[in-house]
Amino acid sequence: MEHRRLSKGLRRHIRQEKAAVRRKFNNETEGQEKIKELILKHHAPEPPAVSETKVKSKKRKI
Repeated sequence: MEHRRLSKGLRRHIRQEKAAVRRKFNNETEGQEKIKELILKHHAPEPPAVSETKVKSKKRKI
């Protein structure tokens, strides 16, 4: 599964959330599971692109 590149601010946000989880759970297995969920949440796959043929353009009537 390919991951999209995250912005610098989002990477910083994830790093801070991971640190908070580590402090809360003190590196227990539950904390590791929470961190995995956190990573998967931010790396969710992008929705499929809408094909050009399906998009109907609205023409303006004069």
